[in-house]
Amino acid sequence: MLARRTRLVRALSLLTPLAFLACSTLIGLGDLQKADCVVGCAGGGGGTSASGGMAPSGGSMFYTAGTATSGGTVTSGGTAGSGVAGTSSGGVSGSPGAGGTLPGGGLDAGGAGGEPTGMELCPGGPEPAPTWKEHWYEHTQPLTRVYYDDCIAMYFDPDVDPAAKDWLVTFLDRSWSYSLATYGKMGSERIYVVVHQGRFFGGHSSTFVEASHDDHATIDMGLDVWTDGSYDLPAHLLGFLVDTEGAHTKFGAPKAEHYGNEGFPLLYKYDLYQALGLTDVAAQALSDFSNISNSQPYPNTFWFRDWFYPIWRDYGGAKTFVNYETLLQKYYPAGADLWMPTMNYGQYFHFMSGAAGTDLVPLAKKAFMWHPDFDDEIATAKVDFPDIKY
Repeated sequence: MLARRTRLVRALSLLTPLAFLACSTLIGLGDLQKADCVVGCAGGGGGTSASGGMAPSGGSMFYTAGTATSGGTVTSGGTAGSGVAGTSSGGVSGSPGAGGTLPGGGLDAGGAGGEPTGMELCPGGPEPAPTWKEHWYEHTQPLTRVYYDDCIAMYFDPDVDPAAKDWLVTFLDRSWSYSLATYGKMGSERIYVVVHQGRFFGGHSSTFVEASHDDHATIDMGLDVWTDGSYDLPAHLLGFLVDTEGAHTKFGAPKAEHYGNEGFPLLYKYDLYQALGLTDVAAQALSDFSNISNSQPYPNTFWFRDWFYPIWRDYGGAKTFVNYETLLQKYYPAGADLWMPTMNYGQYFHFMSGAAGTDLVPLAKKAFMWHPDFDDEIATAKVDFPDIKY
């Protein structure tokens, strides 16, 4: 069994320093922070890492939507438009009811008259247990299964408003179906969704190869109030799963140490909102995410605005990032435990250029303050991975 890997993001006040018990700070985003917990996060005490940095493997995470960030506002997801209601089918442990309202477009809303829902892409798996007792980090809540289908198994703690199920099921079913259709199969069973209200603010993800969450691909999230349309938090955590599991036979996000929450997770959310027809939400996200920077490789690096979004816009949308995961699977090394180590910048530019089918170094020189080492790293990467062409 693979050892537990943990990647965490927690939302904090802009004036509140990060403090995780037995955690090392990874990448700061003002009020959003990522950490790698070795023994568990209790959300208090402990110190902060001055330099950041993340373990080369991937794993679980924490995040809260709708809070101010350095240089902008993380969108809370807005409210879904008054489009076609997409009702989820296959509910065994509680029907999703009306299912929440999402605009048309993207995957078929479906659900009536034999129309496709996209859920045929979800693998199902053994019936989820009716109850689940948390046993990770500071979480010890008893959970009750409120719904499951082939895409998701949803568990609520005792304080969650039951009405949250309806729109969460619809959004998560469509989101995970889109993710599988785009990035390919990730695991042999549905994902597990744990929902808290009034506690454990933020959320974390865990992959299906981690015993910490009983080998279930899991997102665990908490808000004060689950308002219909609060898409940002669940979408961010799904993005973590895709980033970590997208190479299929290998695990980890080899460049996440540097782009953190300000890179692929934002791009994943923006692409997802577009695919699901949430055009107003996507437009707000584009504006908000373009103002978010981090300090890697140098202060005021706008990963989304200057790197991820231009690649998405100019080189075929999500397809380039799918290609990148495919190249990782084919060529990038992994340890005996199948987790991939951190990439240097030259390796990353080489793999991304191969994914885009064009030399992305000119874009990289605009997006990042250039260091002479990058040229040497690129030259070495071309020798080490000669089958990647562009």
